[in-house]
Amino acid sequence: MERNRKKVKSATLLLAGLAMCLATHTGTAAEGDAVGLAIEKRMLQAGDLKIEDFRASSEEGIVTLAGKADNLDASRRVATLAEEVRGVKSVVNQVVVTAPEVSDDALVDTIVQRMSNNPSFDASQLGVQADNGKVQLKGIVNSLAEKMIIETEVASTRGVSAVENNLEIRPAVVREDAEIQKIVQSLFENSALLDTSEIEVTVEDGVVKLAGEIPSTALKREAAELASISGVKQIDDDALKVVWEKSDGMQRKARYDALSDKQIESAIKLAAQNHPYLAGVADSLKVEVSQRSVTLKGEFPSPLMREAADKIATNTLGVYGVTNEIDVTWPDETPTDEAITEAVLASIREDAYLSRAEIVPRTKSAHVHLYGAVDSPFEKQRAARLAGMQPGVVHVANYLSVIDNFDNSQTDAEIQQAIERELSLMASNPHVDLHVRVMNGVPVFSGHVATWFQWQGLLQVAERAGARRPHLDVDIHYRPTSSEVGLFVPQ
Repeated sequence: MERNRKKVKSATLLLAGLAMCLATHTGTAAEGDAVGLAIEKRMLQAGDLKIEDFRASSEEGIVTLAGKADNLDASRRVATLAEEVRGVKSVVNQVVVTAPEVSDDALVDTIVQRMSNNPSFDASQLGVQADNGKVQLKGIVNSLAEKMIIETEVASTRGVSAVENNLEIRPAVVREDAEIQKIVQSLFENSALLDTSEIEVTVEDGVVKLAGEIPSTALKREAAELASISGVKQIDDDALKVVWEKSDGMQRKARYDALSDKQIESAIKLAAQNHPYLAGVADSLKVEVSQRSVTLKGEFPSPLMREAADKIATNTLGVYGVTNEIDVTWPDETPTDEAITEAVLASIREDAYLSRAEIVPRTKSAHVHLYGAVDSPFEKQRAARLAGMQPGVVHVANYLSVIDNFDNSQTDAEIQQAIERELSLMASNPHVDLHVRVMNGVPVFSGHVATWFQWQGLLQVAERAGARRPHLDVDIHYRPTSSEVGLFVPQ
């Protein structure tokens, strides 16, 4: 990888202390206040987002965010949290990034190493420059998805305050517009999140144009990410309007069609073939489907790829459960356990979120065990992901503890009200039959949902409401076009 370095011209100040989250709400509409409260709640419950003087204002669905973040990715993540709130049509992100001081030489070295460890792209074609925390990317990538993945990785590096992404897309696979359109439409149809009856897809000279109506900014972003397959030069979603009132009517009609196990298998394989992490190994993925329960098998060179395959299957329409039996193959040149441990430690120290965390890695026979404590489930998952990206790692056992931020001052009634408010404000508000009661800070959910994805989402709802570990007595119901009802009970 080319390394271009410039001398540091000035230093940035390191933010200290805990985040102060104060939300202000403009406008007189009650829904504007509800949106602001929901954003404030999600910000507080995130735990790992260190943003000083956080402020959120909402008027007619347009949310403005302000504050000071200690890393670029955190400022983007808080915007993503806002987008997930029902009623948000767009987000104006005015959060200022004041990253800690890191020399440009050290910053370039860190980014070079992180890019080299990522199995989803060829880092040899990338060039990096850094000037006072502002990073410029040059070089060649195979797809729009790769371009955005690289930018996200750089944005989450400690010391980065801005990214100028000048990467050039040269598709490894040349596709006609008609083929791109067909694949994107199929990916939309197979997604458990999108209602394709409301989204029009056209392609012109490699530019995918999305039009129609969608109930949230979060789902609009999901559609754009799904459409960023190899061969796509750009996504134009200006004509895809956010109309949150559409939420109740945006349920997938196809969800109630009688999908066969074979159709589910084909859908997962198609998504894997067009995923930026899996395009090179998708042929080795074996998918077995029995009564809508999916088993994944095969051999991948990275735990990161194994995780990506699991997510694809989980988000596929009609899937009730996923068993991941994918093996991570032993590399040809195996680093020593000591070298792997040092690489994991270095990646944690250089990460914008984890540099202050108390994490102790141990490695035995290329199996990494993580011990210590972090502030949030996001940080726990991120630590495992960083460890899994290091060369030679074949498995990560995550024993990190999440510090209990449970607010003992909240009554059970207050927690229950917060959960019920969260359910009503969820962007992908499903037509389900759910009941919740809270006892000693523990929420108990009962009833049924339509998809495995929705079942998992209830865990996040409880966490954001400030509850202790929830209990889910919730079934997943599948309603085909006939009167028969299928039932799957998660274990």
